[in-house]
Amino acid sequence: LRGLETDFDPIPLLGSIVQEVARSQHEARRWEADREVEAKLRARAKAQIDAEADARLTSVSRNLQEQILEPMASLGLGPEMVEAKTDSQRITMRLRIGGADHLGAHTPRPWAPSDSLASFQVHESAINNFLDRLDLAGRTFTLPELRRWVADRLHRPEFAQRQTEHDDLELTFAEQDPVVVRFQNGRFSVQLSIVYLRKGQNEWTNFQVCAFYRPEIDGADARLVRDGVVHLRGELDMRSQIGLRGLFGKAFDKEKPLHISPEHISPDPRMRELMITQFVIEDGWAGVAIGPKQRSVPPEVARLPKGPASLGPIY
Repeated sequence: LRGLETDFDPIPLLGSIVQEVARSQHEARRWEADREVEAKLRARAKAQIDAEADARLTSVSRNLQEQILEPMASLGLGPEMVEAKTDSQRITMRLRIGGADHLGAHTPRPWAPSDSLASFQVHESAINNFLDRLDLAGRTFTLPELRRWVADRLHRPEFAQRQTEHDDLELTFAEQDPVVVRFQNGRFSVQLSIVYLRKGQNEWTNFQVCAFYRPEIDGADARLVRDGVVHLRGELDMRSQIGLRGLFGKAFDKEKPLHISPEHISPDPRMRELMITQFVIEDGWAGVAIGPKQRSVPPEVARLPKGPASLGPIY
């Protein structure tokens, strides 16, 4: 209220009384004005936030649809929504990735720390269901043919453009469980069952290869690093073992970890005060969480193996 004039101002005493009444009425209605201003500011801020969020979410949704959901749908993997809920603190979503003929999780998932800003848990069955739908069992490929086969099924043509020194390799996968992954005892393992493998003049038949990976973190970077040597199983003489170890030692390169965090996250300045607060592998589950930086790393982060994994006879 910057100024006040009434028709009664020239009248002594009455003018003052009228002005005081007017000021009292104005003061009594100030909360209405404040509420109206707040409502307008809130509406303007909400509209601005919604516009920015919609643009970013549209981009994320489009990438998710093109790179994940459409390839999964084409492979008959769903995903099927199990649960989705939103409250004032969190958005939570549970998905089942698999066909009607696939198994799912049967153990409880690891819980993320209560102060985590984002977290996810994935069960080994989701990855094995995906590998099953690639339809590798019993098929023979050269390495370039294998890349094209996978690229076509994932709608990712860039995969087929890669080249390696092993492109002359030819292999035939086993009829059952050609590629299997496991999340157990603090480690991630991948096992290949191969009926026939040829590289150059060398040939090998009926064997399995298994590599173990342990979780590591470095700030906002989560990765899996090969743990120990590559394991072989089968009727293999010493010469075959040496040749295969050399070949798969490069395929599962200890110097080339598997990065779990997207490449653009770690260098992002907005991640300066954040870190990976959980990276755990147990009972068929892998769990990763991002939260505020901590002075010490909690024991559930990048936990070491509880003991040696069992593969049967290992050579």
